[in-house]
Amino acid sequence: MPQPTVIVASVGLLLAVGVASVFTLPAGAEAAQKAQARLDAVPFDLSPWVGADVPHTEKFTKYMKVAQADAYINRFYTHAATKRVIAVSILYGNQSDMCAHDPTTCYAGSGYSASGRATRTDFPTAASALWLGRYEKAEPTPEVLDVCWGFTADGAWDAPETPRMTFAGRSMLYKLYAQIAVPVGVARRDGDNPLTEFLSAFLPKLRVALTAE
Repeated sequence: MPQPTVIVASVGLLLAVGVASVFTLPAGAEAAQKAQARLDAVPFDLSPWVGADVPHTEKFTKYMKVAQADAYINRFYTHAATKRVIAVSILYGNQSDMCAHDPTTCYAGSGYSASGRATRTDFPTAASALWLGRYEKAEPTPEVLDVCWGFTADGAWDAPETPRMTFAGRSMLYKLYAQIAVPVGVARRDGDNPLTEFLSAFLPKLRVALTAE
């Protein structure tokens, strides 16, 4: 199966962040360095899913500049048996920049349209919630993506209706997007979805990494 297109930051991938913070990050370059170290420590091995960093192309670097990300990771996680691929992008930066875009805007800019309303999906394993939406593109080749996104300041992800209001007073945030390609014409079954199954295992590991001292 071909790898899905990775759409990042203000051009794509996004996830929700919690309101309270367990730790306080220093400002400036030191904060960005600590955030990058935490992101780099996110596990690759989530058996049966195996992660690999996506090479940083010139196009991707431009996306990061547009997104105003001070730190980030961009990975594919592949299921060992089914070979399904999930694209994960996590960005860290100024609250106003992280809250500037959502998939309705970003994916539309890449030719996708929303299929119905996104739903708030709970992940009890990580005391988190994310938006789950479906995006479709008809031409030149039909594509369907399931996308989860949200924000966090403390490792517990949240999916607020108005991120700017929810995180008013927070200077820095993490933003996450996770997406999987879906065969055209296949209905999404919320109780049997590889994306949400992956995130149920991934988010607790991610929280540990983001709250490490």
